[in-house]
Amino acid sequence: MNKSGLAGILMSVFLSGCNTTTQIPGPFGICYSRLTPENIVNYKLVVVEPDHYTKLDIDAMKEGGAKVIAYVSLGEVHPSRWYFPLADSTGNLLGKNEDWGSHFLNIGNKSVRQLFLDRIIPNIMASGYDGLFFDTVDAVAPYTSRKNLQKDMADLINSIRKQNPDAILIQNAGLFLLDQTSSSINAVAIEDIASDYRFSDQSYRFENEQDFSEKIKNITDLSEKYQKPFLLIDFSDRENLTDSLQSRLNDFPFPYFIGKISLDELPVLPPDTN
Repeated sequence: MNKSGLAGILMSVFLSGCNTTTQIPGPFGICYSRLTPENIVNYKLVVVEPDHYTKLDIDAMKEGGAKVIAYVSLGEVHPSRWYFPLADSTGNLLGKNEDWGSHFLNIGNKSVRQLFLDRIIPNIMASGYDGLFFDTVDAVAPYTSRKNLQKDMADLINSIRKQNPDAILIQNAGLFLLDQTSSSINAVAIEDIASDYRFSDQSYRFENEQDFSEKIKNITDLSEKYQKPFLLIDFSDRENLTDSLQSRLNDFPFPYFIGKISLDELPVLPPDTN
């Protein structure tokens, strides 16, 4: 599997309200296990788990030219996070996500949003990251009991942009918020497009053709509407499925990454994918 599930394209997008035109480069990778500079050779952008690294680590990883983006969960908090006790002690947890063991955050409470703005985000960015990858935006999706917090989520994302005018900000999902957040983000990530991962039985599957076609059309329409690049993240646990996903995704102009649902491995990327 020479391509390692990645498409190498270089995209540029202009953010109104930001001082510079920011490039979102590919090929990109996502890995929440600890990486070394050697692991990211030939990658142009990597999303990592910030709890694993010091500023010296990030400086070393950036020496090869890659943009290093820090993962941050906005709508949920896991008990392993250093700031979990702060949210828990103030009664700002709204139930548990059984799939991941994390707890939904009451971002409608100003103190929670300030926790991100005053402590969590500055703590992460002080280590020298090029930007942030916003996960769990869907915690306030229209189909949830927390849908009333959508404006608060948008306000938080927009406030993070104001605080970090030159950072690369990638919003994972939360397509329902793009009317409110598109001017503050550089790109949108979306998961499970060509694949169909089932949490119920932890199975990796190939998405049916009709649903895949509808997803691609929606992504294409949204990318054109908001003038934002979309990064696709699909899931596989075996080579034949990965090959099938690659064949399907190669027909479209979106960069993609394929990994296990845990996103704890980063494939070796050969030079010819640049």
